Amino acid sequence: METNPEQTVASNFVHLHVHSEYSLMDGAIRIADLVKKAKKMNHTAIALTDHGNMFGAIEFYGKCKDYGIKPIVGTEIYYEGATHPKLLVEEGFTSVRPADAYHLVLLAKSVKGYHSLCRIVSAPYSDPRQAVPTVRHTVLKENAEDLIALSSCLRGEFAALLELLTTLSADPIAALRSPSEDVRFVVESLNKHVAEMKATFGAENYFIEMMDNNLGAQKRMLPILFAAAKHYGLPVVASADSHYLNPDDQEAHAVLTAIKNDLKMTDIRGRIKTSEFHVFEDHEFQARFAEYPEALANQKRVADACQLEFKFGEYFLPRFTLKSGESEPDALRRLSKEGLEDRLVYLRKLYGKTLNEEKEAEYWSRLEYEVEVIISMGFPGDFLIVQDFINWAKDNDIPVGPGRGSGAGSVVAYALKITDIDPLRFNLIFERFLNPERISMPDFDVDFCQEKRDLVIRYVTDKYTPENVAQITTFGKMKAKAALRDVGRVLQIGYGKVDRIAKLIPNELDIKLQDALDKEPRILEEAKKDDNIQKMLDLALKIEGMSRHTSVHAAGVVIADGGMHNLVPTYKDESGQLITQYEMKNAEKVGLVKFDFLGLKTLTVIDRAVKLIRATKDKKFDIAMIDLERKEVYDLLQLAHSVGIFQLEGSGMMALLKKLKPSRFEDIIAVVALFRPGPLGSGMVDDFIERKHGRQDIVYEHPSLAEILSDTYGIILYQEQVQKIAASLANYSLGEADLLRRAMGKKKPEEMA
Repeated sequence: METNPEQTVASNFVHLHVHSEYSLMDGAIRIADLVKKAKKMNHTAIALTDHGNMFGAIEFYGKCKDYGIKPIVGTEIYYEGATHPKLLVEEGFTSVRPADAYHLVLLAKSVKGYHSLCRIVSAPYSDPRQAVPTVRHTVLKENAEDLIALSSCLRGEFAALLELLTTLSADPIAALRSPSEDVRFVVESLNKHVAEMKATFGAENYFIEMMDNNLGAQKRMLPILFAAAKHYGLPVVASADSHYLNPDDQEAHAVLTAIKNDLKMTDIRGRIKTSEFHVFEDHEFQARFAEYPEALANQKRVADACQLEFKFGEYFLPRFTLKSGESEPDALRRLSKEGLEDRLVYLRKLYGKTLNEEKEAEYWSRLEYEVEVIISMGFPGDFLIVQDFINWAKDNDIPVGPGRGSGAGSVVAYALKITDIDPLRFNLIFERFLNPERISMPDFDVDFCQEKRDLVIRYVTDKYTPENVAQITTFGKMKAKAALRDVGRVLQIGYGKVDRIAKLIPNELDIKLQDALDKEPRILEEAKKDDNIQKMLDLALKIEGMSRHTSVHAAGVVIADGGMHNLVPTYKDESGQLITQYEMKNAEKVGLVKFDFLGLKTLTVIDRAVKLIRATKDKKFDIAMIDLERKEVYDLLQLAHSVGIFQLEGSGMMALLKKLKPSRFEDIIAVVALFRPGPLGSGMVDDFIERKHGRQDIVYEHPSLAEILSDTYGIILYQEQVQKIAASLANYSLGEADLLRRAMGKKKPEEMA
């Protein structure tokens, strides 16, 4: 981590008003870069205050903690004010800048303050009629616990009213003390604003913000803001209202805002010649606010008052509705026992005499072990919730997938009919799904018929109420080609020229612009001949990858207890669906439990096929009872007649099927695992094929590996095999082996050691 060798003493300066890339298309600061710069300046604390949202709050909190810096979580809300801007216009003050709302910065002092922020930020999205998400004054008053408020820029209510007063009176401070009739409404509005802020936050928690971004209006207002704050007995604090990291990022930020507002560089060139909205160095703060030492000192005062500490690792599941007096652990035990009894009836038909008493005892032993692990880890409610909506779907003729991912390794999940895959038949390991030696939430990936998936989400929403169910946000990023084209438009470079350069970028998924420059030398050759193209590339490189807009996770749904907005900030889409403001991993960090509702077209196709068979061939046809080893099926697969078969179609996969020639169900499992970049590039695929067909000897490095690797001809193909090898050779528990597996996946030698 970087530090400033010339400045080894901790700085007393604190940035309290900062906009990251999550002030979508207005902030141009990446959170990691912000925290690194704060560390380099030896700042001990820094705030994040994006416009009207908290998209980056948890990412920011975590990054600050990584660098040993205190995170101050906040936001700059749009606020209707004690006196709405439109009222001023109605009163005849035509010099008022037209605005739908004022700005107000809010900072969380504690976890309670964080929850206050979540409720405040979420509230305006419930009214889709608003042009901007404007917080009502009543909402602010009702949710102000443990918050500090800063008056914001010249678009804050305090500064806006005071600036208006300067246009009406040569001595605005004297007018505050003794208002004449022509300024009375403005002064009364100011008085009302201050009274409301003091009543809402407390006089000690409302600071008048002082800014100097080298704008004439700000410089004129500085002494007036200071004097007015003294008149009202309010503290002042200096801020930078930072929208980009360094002075040389100014033009990139201007391009972002131009893209957002469909402007050209000529439209905004005048402003960027003078304004300075970067993250100030200490000497810049000192120079700009030398006459107001109190405003500088109060930066630390505010920071010291903010002591937000999250306790990650707690989860907030809703209570599952149970029979009177039955606890969640007892319900899990009962339903698992009943479910396994049903499953064994089916398995006896499927396996015949091979399922003897000794084998059945393995199922009961495994079930008992899993149930107690689930209960000891505190997750019975999760299993009960999942089995409820899956069985509801099955009961309502909604096709559900047999199981995907590590959840298929659980006998409890099989008994509860969450999955339809027998984990003992396929040697699947429970600890890969739920490891008692590493507490993490169970994560079921559930496939539903694509056409009816929304019905399941609606069922869950109705059962747990709309306030407790939300989908998860994602962010659309500025991709390489789009960034180039957008910058070219803002710079007014001809379309043909921009199009020619954009088409030189290789058509690779998620390719970075720098990688494109390395792979395609003609782009830089064009830039050498044309300064405009070079400038376009330089600016595109700066904004590439920044968040551009919000979207919704394709499958993730979170369910909470006590109101989603009490745990995380939320917003709503056009249909009124609640959406978290945090991406998936950050939503999970603050205690939300994710359930994946995946829509899969193949399930719809299979369901229609089953219904056709029952209608025309066999009324009692049961797809669960089909023979998985039927030779005619494998004859077709060996010829690569697999178009339309989930995960077995596509030219690359079909070529592999012809080479491998699957002859049993285990081969189908293997071919899906083999068709990945790692195995394809390592020679493993060729070894597997040669060994399967007897053209290469099968070698086991240790005799105990034969039982573990026999299905894959001596090749380590599955993660479960890694766990079993660690357990067999190193005497690891399966939980310890899972930790090793995870470390191998992350390629972290220190963890593997």
